[in-house]
Amino acid sequence: MGKMIVLILVIRHIIGTAYYLLAIWEMKYGVEETWIHASGIDEKEYNIKYLESFYWALSTVLVNGSKGDTPAETVFTLIILFMAIC
Repeated sequence: MGKMIVLILVIRHIIGTAYYLLAIWEMKYGVEETWIHASGIDEKEYNIKYLESFYWALSTVLVNGSKGDTPAETVFTLIILFMAIC
């Protein structure tokens, strides 16, 4: 049971980090409004950004999903939900 919880947390860490990197990638290529801007944490420290992305990863898979703020975020969310089902 403990190993499963650790595995779930590690997977959520990877998903949350990928979600954060997606927003960084979008900003680099010209998308002005990402989830970082929408949640108002663009000027916050990295630990706050990490906690927000980790929370997104937990809530998206465990609750009911979410809609991304950009088309790339929506596709990313759908992929993560599909992976959670499989």
